[in-house]
Amino acid sequence: MAAPPPGFAIIAHRGDSDAAPENTFAAFDLALSRGFPAFETDAQLSADGAAVLLHCEELGRTCDGAGDVAGTSLDALKQLDAGSWFSPQFAGA
Repeated sequence: MAAPPPGFAIIAHRGDSDAAPENTFAAFDLALSRGFPAFETDAQLSADGAAVLLHCEELGRTCDGAGDVAGTSLDALKQLDAGSWFSPQFAGA
């Protein structure tokens, strides 16, 4: 990784999203283990007011759900798979 200019830092966008599904603990752990000092993530609120890490307001791009985050309970969101689309090794993420 190239050194950034003074006063800047290179961070991992949604974790190491080249190596693991974005916005998952696997992506965050990989980013930190590969020397990134920080990562950027996105948060949405579920129907019951819980903060969840998803980029899009709509489910389906990075998990096996449908509908929108704001209309889905945390319990229902916890049942979704956010890793299989990326690789079978991340199934259940």
